[in-house]
Amino acid sequence: MKTKQHVALAVMAAVAKRYNVENYIRNEIPYVVLPDAIRAYIPQRQAGHFEISPDCTQQSWMEFPDAKILKGLTPEKAKEKINYCVADNIPKCVIGEETQIDEFDKRNFSHRHYHSLKIHMLQDFILDDVLRSRMVDVKRRFQDEFKIRHSGKVISGKDLRSQVDKFEDIGFITLVGAVYRRTGILLDRNFWEQQVRVALLEAYPEDLALNTYKFMQLSDEDAERIQAKWFDLTLGAEESVYMAEDLSDVLSVMYSQAYNATWWQI
Repeated sequence: MKTKQHVALAVMAAVAKRYNVENYIRNEIPYVVLPDAIRAYIPQRQAGHFEISPDCTQQSWMEFPDAKILKGLTPEKAKEKINYCVADNIPKCVIGEETQIDEFDKRNFSHRHYHSLKIHMLQDFILDDVLRSRMVDVKRRFQDEFKIRHSGKVISGKDLRSQVDKFEDIGFITLVGAVYRRTGILLDRNFWEQQVRVALLEAYPEDLALNTYKFMQLSDEDAERIQAKWFDLTLGAEESVYMAEDLSDVLSVMYSQAYNATWWQI
């Protein structure tokens, strides 16, 4: 999932739990998004997402830094102060290998923000499961071939990456709508700037905070749609994501599962 989606789901669940949302964002959101953020310092995605090698012989992992260490990190210090391992036999591929939640638990159960970190793991695991089980057969991923399940069409990794980006971008707008209808909170530019950006700057080194925040900034089109409260899927949007037979249903199933997993960790 994109970083913005992780935040949106967590905010919706925090409201359901009757948390003070501003306090939750300040204290927990930096850790909900940390597995993505830390890639600015440790770029290998496998470590922060606990990917197992295709032959299941090696496991990538990371022990996420606590608040004291996190605030003082630099790219150079990160490699010294963060314990992590990257499996050395994962071939290059446009999509990652499967996240091992048990390995995350083993390495990070004692972390003060364990539950917030686990939200990220679970949400990504669910997106990956929906992608593989409902949309795309990935058995020939290392040959750069991906088969659309409902049509049988074979696409390249480049085309798949484009489809996933569209799927996540379109899904984000529908998710913002769900958050607004259920909580009354509008995830507009003011929300991201005044709450999320501030929280990142408090918890992270400035360069890491700003690098993370740049992936959360809304495009002009999305900002206008959110401000106008226009969250419905358009016919053009549905047709553009050809890897999903029923885009609305797939998004509903995925976000429902991700929200339930998030709610239990809040």
